[in-house]
This record gives sequence, C-alpha cells and structure tokens, in this order.
Amino acid sequence: MKYNTVIFDFDGVIVDSWLGIAKGFVKCLGEYGIVETIENVKKMIGPPFAHLIVDKYGFSREEGAKAIMIHRKYVREKGVYEANLFEGVYELLETLYNKGITLAIASNKPLENVACQAEYFKIDKFFEFINGQDDLQTRGNKADLVRETMKVLNIDDPHKVLMIGDKPTDIEGGHENGLDAVMVRYGYGNEEEIKGCNADYYIERPLDLLNIVLGD
Repeated sequence: MKYNTVIFDFDGVIVDSWLGIAKGFVKCLGEYGIVETIENVKKMIGPPFAHLIVDKYGFSREEGAKAIMIHRKYVREKGVYEANLFEGVYELLETLYNKGITLAIASNKPLENVACQAEYFKIDKFFEFINGQDDLQTRGNKADLVRETMKVLNIDDPHKVLMIGDKPTDIEGGHENGLDAVMVRYGYGNEEEIKGCNADYYIERPLDLLNIVLGD
C-alpha cells in the first residue's frame, strides 16, 4: 500500500455538519443585531469562526471571543446532532482501520465538539488521535494542527502520510508538512477553491479514497 497513515479534516470530509454550525453562527450574530443567512454562512465554513467574526464582521477580539461562545453553546447543545456522516464514510473508515492504516483527525473545529460527534456516530474507535482547536481557536492554523498530529503519531516519513480535506487550507496544511493531499469534491469547498488548491488527488465520494491509500 502507498500510505500507512491518513489525517482527515472533519467537517465537510467525514461529517456533513454545516446546518448546525451555520444555525449557531446565525444565532450568534443575531444576538448582536446582525442579520445573516444560513446559506451565506455555509459558504464560510472552514476557517475558524472566532477569526471570521473579527475579520469580516468588525468585532474586536475581546467582543468576538464573548460572542463566539453563543455559537459554541448552540453547537454543543443542538448543532452536533444536526449532522450526518457522508455516505460511505463509515465503510471507508472501517476498511482502512481493518487494513492496519493509522487514522487521525486534525480539525479547526473545537476538539470537544469533534470528539462528541465522533462518539455520537460511533467512529471514534477508528482513530488513533483526534486533534482540534480550543474554544477560542487559538491553537494555530491547519498546518500547526497537522504538525502536532504527526508529532503525537511519531511519524518519521511524511511521504507515507495522506491529508484529506475540503478547503484549500487543508491542502496547504498538508503540503506545508510534506504530505500528499486529497481534495474532496463532495464537501464545502466551492469550484474555485477546488480548482485552485493544487491538491495531489481529487475524489468525488469517500470510498474513492480506498484506491489512493491502498494502491501500489
């Protein structure tokens, strides 16, 4: 097999969770008198919302940190359950796990939420390590999270590791650490992001990954 380790992004790759995430952010903005649509928020999923609320909506860092807790509360209480696994994901993870492939997650989503959803969908058993952000998303960018994940897994040959994502930041995070990277076409990346991300591979559905990982 070509790769012995696979590091996944979470939202838009493993879990179709956009509705709960978007509803939580719309509620957060609404508490401050800002009207936003769920559809527009869906397009923004990927980079940390704690940064987005400052950069796009003009909050100070202090105000943004306070406001984003409204989003966190909604997602933890309701949003984590307003989601589904993408079709074929469970079979993909089970197959890779049974083939002896080491699996991990490196997500910009708060770690508590990632772990909660992984347990809810009964896929946590497949992962050697799950990595995510703190509540205020201050643990660095995707490349930093991938690097930390590789360190925990004691990876000494990055050429045997594959990064899977649905946004350019995922692909860049893999490449910055010397990994080959796969862009999924079924996630939250738009066509412009997909075409411009310079991924090593592209897949249309989760099970397409098996040929890449297990191929010679």
